[in-house]
Amino acid sequence: MSAAQTLSFDSLPLRKDGPPGNAWGRFDENDELGTLNLITPRVTAEAAKQIVDGVRVSVDWSLDSMSVPCFGRTGLEHKIQQKGRNIVFDDVLMFNTQSSSQWDGFRHYGHQKHKVFYNGITVEDVVKTKKNGIHVWAEKGGIVGRGVLLDYVSWAESNNIPINCFSTTPIPVSTLKEIASKQGTTFRPGDILFIRTGWTEAYSRMSTAQKETLAATFPPPAIGLESSRETLQWIWDHGFAAVAGDQPSFEAWPCQNLDYRLHEWLLAGWGMPIGELFDLKRLSEECDKRKRWEFFFSSMPLKVPGGVASPPNGLSPDDFTVAKLSQEKSHWHFISKQLAFARFSSFVVPIRTLILTMANTVAGGLHKVQEVIKSAAGEDKKVADLLRDTADVHKKTKFTTDYGAPVAETDHWLKPVSDKSSGPSLLEDQIAREKIHRFDHERIPERVVHARGTGAFGTFTLKEAIPELSHAGVLNDTTRRTPVFVRFSTVQGSRGSADTVRDVRGFAVKFYTDEGNWDIVGNNIPVFFIQDAIKFPDFVHAVKPEPHNEVPQGQTAHNNFWDFVFLHPEATHMFMWAMSDRAIPRSFRMMQGFGVNTFSLINKEGKRHFVKFHWIPHLGVHSLVWDEALKVAGQDPDFHRKDLMEAIDNKAYPKWDFAIQVIPEERQHDFDFDPLDATKVWPEELVPLRVIGELELNRNIDEFFPQTEQVAFCTSHIVPGIDFSDDPLLQGRNFSYFDTQISRLGINWEELPINRPVCPVMNHNRDGAMRHKITKGTVNYWPNRFDAIPPTKPEEGGFVSFQEKILGIKKRSQGPKFREYHNQAQLFYNSLSEYEKFHVAKAFSFELDHCDDPVVYQRMALRIAEIDLELARKVAVMVGAPTPETAGRQNHGKKSRGLSQLDFKPRIPTIASRRIAIIIGDGFDSVAFNGVYTAVKAAGAIPLVIGTKRQPVFADGVDPQTGKGVTPDHQYDGMRSTMVDATFIPGGSHIKALAKNGQIRYWIAESFGHLKALGATGEAVDLVKKVLTDIDALKFASQGSTAVSESYGVVTAAGPQKPESFKEGWEMVKGAKDFLGKFFFEIAQHRNYQRELDGLVQTLAF
Repeated sequence: MSAAQTLSFDSLPLRKDGPPGNAWGRFDENDELGTLNLITPRVTAEAAKQIVDGVRVSVDWSLDSMSVPCFGRTGLEHKIQQKGRNIVFDDVLMFNTQSSSQWDGFRHYGHQKHKVFYNGITVEDVVKTKKNGIHVWAEKGGIVGRGVLLDYVSWAESNNIPINCFSTTPIPVSTLKEIASKQGTTFRPGDILFIRTGWTEAYSRMSTAQKETLAATFPPPAIGLESSRETLQWIWDHGFAAVAGDQPSFEAWPCQNLDYRLHEWLLAGWGMPIGELFDLKRLSEECDKRKRWEFFFSSMPLKVPGGVASPPNGLSPDDFTVAKLSQEKSHWHFISKQLAFARFSSFVVPIRTLILTMANTVAGGLHKVQEVIKSAAGEDKKVADLLRDTADVHKKTKFTTDYGAPVAETDHWLKPVSDKSSGPSLLEDQIAREKIHRFDHERIPERVVHARGTGAFGTFTLKEAIPELSHAGVLNDTTRRTPVFVRFSTVQGSRGSADTVRDVRGFAVKFYTDEGNWDIVGNNIPVFFIQDAIKFPDFVHAVKPEPHNEVPQGQTAHNNFWDFVFLHPEATHMFMWAMSDRAIPRSFRMMQGFGVNTFSLINKEGKRHFVKFHWIPHLGVHSLVWDEALKVAGQDPDFHRKDLMEAIDNKAYPKWDFAIQVIPEERQHDFDFDPLDATKVWPEELVPLRVIGELELNRNIDEFFPQTEQVAFCTSHIVPGIDFSDDPLLQGRNFSYFDTQISRLGINWEELPINRPVCPVMNHNRDGAMRHKITKGTVNYWPNRFDAIPPTKPEEGGFVSFQEKILGIKKRSQGPKFREYHNQAQLFYNSLSEYEKFHVAKAFSFELDHCDDPVVYQRMALRIAEIDLELARKVAVMVGAPTPETAGRQNHGKKSRGLSQLDFKPRIPTIASRRIAIIIGDGFDSVAFNGVYTAVKAAGAIPLVIGTKRQPVFADGVDPQTGKGVTPDHQYDGMRSTMVDATFIPGGSHIKALAKNGQIRYWIAESFGHLKALGATGEAVDLVKKVLTDIDALKFASQGSTAVSESYGVVTAAGPQKPESFKEGWEMVKGAKDFLGKFFFEIAQHRNYQRELDGLVQTLAF
C-alpha cells in the first residue's frame, strides 16, 4: 500500500494554506482523480472475483423519477423527433443531473469559506478551464471496483426503528458499524460504499401534492450520514474510493455541523466522489437473497469535458454490473454545454445541466461523440462575459498605476526631506496626482429618480411557450435559461436615503437573451401617477424635495406632492396604491413587479396582442407596519439591500412567477377603460393572468458601482416578437430612458460590461466618448461596396415593427376613456382587507399631517371623499380638515381579485429566509434553546441569537469556567426587534435578569406592537405575560400544564421543556398542537393583524 493510502486522519490538512482537513497533493499537485486513484488495476481485478452468477442490477433511478425536483432544479424534458419522412427518430433530452441519480464531481461543491475546489482550483478555473472535469474519470475507465452496501432500512426495520426520510435525521458512525457487524461486512481500501436509507422509495410513494410541497421547502430536510469528525475519520480510515446513497445529499440535510460538512471535506478536500439518489432497493434485495453485501460495480460517467457531474450509468452484477451505459454502444451527440449555476455562499459554482441528443436510428449504426460543446449557455453566458473584466484583489498581484507601472510606496507624496524637516509636496509625483485625480472624479450623476437601489443576478426560465402570441425566442424556447440582472429601487430619495421609506419601488429586469437585451422597466405598483409622459418633469419636480429647502428626503409627505396629485385627478388611483401597504414592503423578495405600461406581442403571422407583464413572488406579498418602517429607516437604512444579499448568500433564492395578461387587438375597445392608459389596471376577472415562466435571483453582485450603479435600463430595449403600443406614457419613456443614460454614462453606455448583450453586436455606430470596441474594416456605412454588415432579413430574425394603421387628428389631447379617474381608485380600495383599509387611513393621516398649507390638506380630504366617504371622514379628523358631509362621488361597491395583498399568500406556509431572534442570558434553558434553534435552521429560516452580552452565554447548570457557552450573534443593545420577523425566549433562571432589563421588555412590547409572532417557554411565559399585562384579551399557557397556547400570535408553553417537545416532525399548519408547529405557523402568517383590528395594539406603549 502506498504512502498516499496510509496517511492518518490526524495528518490532515496536507496543505496548510488550504481548507481544514484537505488532502491536496496526496496523489499529485495536479491530480484530478482524487480517491479514485485508490482503484488500482489490482483492486479492480480483485473486485471482478465477486462475479459469481451473472445477475445484473441497475442502480440508476429513472431520469424522470423526480417530477418536481428539489432545490429549484428542473426535471427531465424528453422530445422525440422524426427525421424527415424516413422511419428514423432522434431523442432530445434536457435534464439537470441533480434531479436523479448522479455522481457529484469535484467542480460541484467548493469549500465555502476558502472559495476553492479540490487541489486548490478556483471559481475562475472552473468557469474558464476544464480542470477537475468529470471527463477525467471517464478517460481513466470510469469507476469500476468492489461495491459494499450498508442497508440502513433493513437494520432499522429489524430493530423497530421508524424512518422519516424527510426530516433531518443524522445516521451516526456507531449505527454504520452495527449494520456492518450484523451483515458480516468487512471493508477493503478502494471499496465503493453505498448507504440505503429508503429515501427514493419513500419519495416514489408520495402524492404529487406532497412532492410539490417538498420541492417548495428550502432547504428540503433529508435523512443522511451525520456530519461529524467521527464520520469523516471512519470514511478516511477505511480508504473508500467513493461513497454513494439513495438520498439527495448523502449527509443529513440541512447540515447540522458546518465545521464538518461532508460535501466540503470529501469533494473539495479529498477529491472523493459523492453519489446521490441511487436506486438501491433491488440491489438490497439481491444482496439479502445471497446474504452477501459485496459486489462488482461498474459506472461510466458521461464524457463531458469540464463536466460538473454525471448520471452514474452504473450497474452491479453478482455479476451485478451496474446499469452501465457505454458510450461506445450508444449514440450520444452533444449539441451544447449548458452549465447552470448553483451558488453557495457568495460565489458561483457551476452545477450540472447538459443538453444532449441521443439519436437512435432504425437504420442502426454506432457513432461516437460528434460535437463537443463550445460555448456556455444559460445564465453562464453573462457570468462568463463579465469574467473578462473582473479582477480579484485577494489574488497575489502587484500594485500598479492605472497605466501599469509597478508602485513601490503609496503612503507618502513625493517631497524633499531632510533629517530635520520635510518640504513641499512636488507636482511631479505622477503616482500621487493619479490617485487624487481618480478620487476627485469617482462620482457620476445619480439617477434623477430611482437613485437608491440594489441588484442581483439570476435566471429566467420559460415554463410555457406562447407561439400563438409571440415569436420572441425568449418566450418560446423552454430549454433556455436566460441570464438576468434585476435592480430594485426607491423612486423619490437620493442614493443616500433609506430603504424603508413610503415610496413606489422600482422592479427592473434586464434579460440577456440570444436575440439581444430585453428590459422590463417596472415598479411594484401596476399603475402610475400620470398618463402622458409630457407631465413627467412636473411630477418629478413635485415629488422630489421642495426647491427652496431640499426637504423632505425620500418622502411624499409634503405640500408640493399633494398639491400636484390633487390638481391631476388621473393620479387618484395611483396615490391610493401609494398609501397602501404596497409602498412599505417587508422585502424586495416579497413584493410583486409590474411592467406598468402596455406592450405588444407579435406572432409569426403578424397578429398583435396587447400585453401587461407581472412578477408574482413565491414568498407572498408582505409589508412592514408604518411605525416599524419609520424606525428601521433610522436603525438600518440598508435593510432591504442587506435582506436580499443575506437571502442569496443563504441559498434562499427569491423566486417570482412570470405572468402575462393579453388582450387581442380587435378587443381593445371592449372595456370601460382604455388598455393603453397607464393609470389603469386590467381587472383579472376581465383579463386573466397566465403564468408562463419563473425568475430566480441566485447570485449577488461582485462590486456595486460597475454593476448596480452602472446598469442602465431602457423601455425601448425589446427583441423581435415584442413591440410597443401607443401607450402615451410608454412612448415618452422610450425617448427619456435612452437619453438619461447618455447623460449619466455617456453615449457608449451599452458597451459597459453590465449592459452589453451576450449575443454578437455589430453595426456602423462608431466613436464617441469612452468607446471601447475596435471594429476592423474600411467602411462604416450602409450600403457599401462590400455588402459589409448588411441588415438582418426578417426571415433570419431581423426586427420588424408592427405595421399599425393610424387614423386621427393631430392635437394635444387623450382618448375619452382616459378622462375617467375614479372607478378603479374605488375598485382598489373596496378590494382591500379590513386591516389594509385601516393602514390606508393611517397613511393619509401621517402624510397630510406633514402638509402645513391648509389648502392642500383640505382639498385632499374632498378628493378622498370622491373615493370613500368613511375614509375621508377618518382622515379629515386626523389632519384638521373640515369633515366631509357627503360623498363627492358615489362608491360603486365593486371588488376585484389581485388587488389585496391577501390574494398573494405563499403556496404553502413557510418561514424560509425569515429572521428569528432568540433572546438568552446566563442561565437559559438549553433544551428549549437547542430545540428551537435547530428547527429554525432546518426550516430554512435564520436564527439570530441575541444575548445580554456578546461574550459566551452559558446555559443553566453549565460551569462558565469549564463548560461551553453560546456566542450570540448580537447583544441586545446592538440589535432591535425591528430587524427580525419573530422572537423566541426560552425559560431558565436567566429570566430574572431579563425581567429587570428595560430594553428587553421594550423588545417584547415593540414586537407585539408590530404584530410579530412571539414565542416563550417555561419561565419566559411569565416575562411576556408581565410585559403585556394590560392586554386582557391575551391568553397564556398555565404553569404546570403541558398544553401549548396560541393567542393573537403569542405562542407559549409553560413548565420545564423536554427534548421531545421539539421533535423534528413538526407540522406548520393552522391548528397544530405542538409548540414548534404553532409558533412556525404564526411566523408564516407574517403578521397578526387581528391585534390591530381588535384594538390590542393601541393600548400598548411601544
